[in-house]
Amino acid sequence: MPTTRSGRDTTSCSEVNKLKRKRNSVEKQSCCIKTGDTVDLSKLLFTTHRNYLFNYNLNQRVQAKELDGKVIILLFASPHESSSWRYDITHLLDIYSKLQPIGGVEIIFVAVGDDFTCQYDSQSSMHSTPHSLFLEIFYKVTWPAIPLSDIKSRKLLQTKFGISDHSSHSIIIDQRGVVLQCDATDLFCRYGAAGYPFTQERIEFLESEDNVARVQPSIKRILASAEHDYVITSKGNQVPLHNLEDKVVGLYFCADLYDKNITIELKAAYEELSRNMGDFEVVLIYPHDWWKSCGRRDDEDLFWKAFEEMPWLSLPFEDTNRTKQLQRIFEYPQEILEGQKPDPSLVIIGPQGNFAEKYGANILLGCGVSAYPFAFSNAVDSEVEMVKNLKPEMFWDLDTVFRRKNGSRVRFSQLLGKRIIVVFQNWGSSFDSLLWDLKEMYVKMKGTSDEFEVIHVHHGMRSYRVVAAMPWLIHIPFNEDSFGHKFIDDAFRGVNSGLLAFDRDGSVVRRALWPAVGEEVFPFHVYGDLENEVFADLIRKINIPLDPEVLEFL
Repeated sequence: MPTTRSGRDTTSCSEVNKLKRKRNSVEKQSCCIKTGDTVDLSKLLFTTHRNYLFNYNLNQRVQAKELDGKVIILLFASPHESSSWRYDITHLLDIYSKLQPIGGVEIIFVAVGDDFTCQYDSQSSMHSTPHSLFLEIFYKVTWPAIPLSDIKSRKLLQTKFGISDHSSHSIIIDQRGVVLQCDATDLFCRYGAAGYPFTQERIEFLESEDNVARVQPSIKRILASAEHDYVITSKGNQVPLHNLEDKVVGLYFCADLYDKNITIELKAAYEELSRNMGDFEVVLIYPHDWWKSCGRRDDEDLFWKAFEEMPWLSLPFEDTNRTKQLQRIFEYPQEILEGQKPDPSLVIIGPQGNFAEKYGANILLGCGVSAYPFAFSNAVDSEVEMVKNLKPEMFWDLDTVFRRKNGSRVRFSQLLGKRIIVVFQNWGSSFDSLLWDLKEMYVKMKGTSDEFEVIHVHHGMRSYRVVAAMPWLIHIPFNEDSFGHKFIDDAFRGVNSGLLAFDRDGSVVRRALWPAVGEEVFPFHVYGDLENEVFADLIRKINIPLDPEVLEFL
């Protein structure tokens, strides 16, 4: 602390006040109960005037002795954060249903903030305020609570754990009174009832099991549990897991059973592969407890109604512990937008667990059934083989006529034996700068040993003025009834624009879905090789994330 020569303190009043506020803040924080602290539950939850908790659902008192030997979960919930505490209740309902019958856990509801002693109309189904919604859930759950009328005790608990009026927290206290977690929401979401008794040792054990399953993802290892060694059909029949071990199995993670984006594509692929080969199966993984806060019976009815329309198998609805482990192992969901359910995902497990592909859905949607068994390495090999097998004659018959801007016409038969670049431009796409660069190269090479011809396949009229200004051959329209529509659609994989270069012998030299043209990347002198280019395009097209170093290399 600064002083003068006389020893007098020169610290300003404002600085002293700041130091006092900082000290008070530290003291306040130090007063709060923290993870690792030991508490006396009899003093924490009861008073000299109240030796009970109250179960509003059953309209009965709960005595202190009924908590003996149990892990206690304190759920602090505020009506002002309805989405937060409903999210907690979603997981706690499942945890409680699994652990309460064996006497392992008790959940105690602590209403946070406002005075809740107002009358509640249990017959009303309308929620005019957050309080009415809060109270309806409060009266439905089957665990005890600090009585709503005991405002002093509720406020004191808030202060002891540092809970603000507008927040929700789940706090875990073990049988000895040791505080294991001061904010357990993520733990409940990640591990569910499997995390019991929620000690660090238990969590580390589960993580070690997850790591083994990631390295050795056999179907039996990742789907079998103490309760189930089978999956089910839409009729409820059991299929032993050993029947799947020699198959390629797709784990279809789907939080929204009525999401059609992947389901339709997957159904088509499933039916085609089932007809042609018997070694492919799909198992639905439905993480229902993430998205429903109450009314679990309704949610199970929803599951069965949707599952009846699906041709594949499913993990049993009630096996939430295994579902949560699968979500941990395969990192589902990768992203959640607020207020929305995550997109479905398809994880492919090879026979005997010889490979695991997290991005099976991306590969299926981007490459189709030809990429079976939907491992990325197979998708690359399939794509390279498809590209290498392309020939100009697949796109047009010999009598097809192209025209130039000067009105001259050229038959396709006249182009055989020449270098050809097919520029494909679909509806609404535009890469005009590339066309001007290619035009400069086209004119420069004309009459030399490096000359080439360009066939511009164009849908739509957005860039027609640019297209019409080019000196090469134009083919408009190129519709679904055209001779080679299927081949050119396969060649460009539904991407809006691209470039395909054939050498004089008709072999593919380059296939670029996002091409660049210049001296160093002239279409017939590719930097690297065709395989690398197809690999890079496939990564970009099916949106598979790579490490920054790999992306920089590509």
